[in-house]
Amino acid sequence: PLAVEDTFLPYHLIEGIEQVDFAVISLYELLSYYGVTLKDCGQELKVMRLPGYYAELLEMEPGAAALVTTYLTRDDNSRVVEYTTGYNHPDKFIFTTDLKPTER
Repeated sequence: PLAVEDTFLPYHLIEGIEQVDFAVISLYELLSYYGVTLKDCGQELKVMRLPGYYAELLEMEPGAAALVTTYLTRDDNSRVVEYTTGYNHPDKFIFTTDLKPTER
């Protein structure tokens, strides 16, 4: 596996999410379907030692170093609509960013 993610969402915005087949629809498509308009997302990337549970799922040794990503997404009303922590296999994860200059 490449990664294991834990995602927390405000249930009152997407009641019935437990019935959704995420092989068919993405989380962001689902949020849009429920009328949630995404505004921004902050991301943090750090190296952390894996707890046993995540190490087992990623087929790694407990305590091995992994890349951990955390996302905090807000909607157009500044409400937090997603909080995700991803535990990423370091041999299979590539982080890429595209920076653009800001206008002054």
